[in-house]
Amino acid sequence: MAISKVLLATMFLLAVSCAGEAAQISSDSNLVQIEGSAIKLNLGREFPGNVGVIAPNGNFYVVRDDEINCLGIEFLDKGVVLDTLRLSGVLWDDGRPRTELIFTVTGNYKIVVADNLETELDGANASVITVHYVRSNVSNTTKSAKCVAPLAVK
Repeated sequence: MAISKVLLATMFLLAVSCAGEAAQISSDSNLVQIEGSAIKLNLGREFPGNVGVIAPNGNFYVVRDDEINCLGIEFLDKGVVLDTLRLSGVLWDDGRPRTELIFTVTGNYKIVVADNLETELDGANASVITVHYVRSNVSNTTKSAKCVAPLAVK
């Protein structure tokens, strides 16, 4: 009986300590506010409408454009909120679209907000904001990535 109480107490403490671990997100940009697992970008101007993310490995994910709208993004008048636990994007792999969760590894992520994601960003109405994301043991418990697109994106 005493052993089972100790075992239960230990299991409870482990559960509480694991549940308390959250991903760490930071940025040097004054445009970024961190709220739990959310990254809020305050652009101070009208939102251009297209969002992409460049992952630490260099993969470019389209999160929102004229044809793609993925989970984990909320639009504001002059900004956007990205939920790192649910944010998914479309990655093109050998010409085929594939939907994946984006924030899955520790590293620097570049969030691109632009009028057009298909051109060089030099002349575009674009903002590129770098955030550092440290994955925790409980980060990205979402198992599936979802986007709405006219393409059959899987």
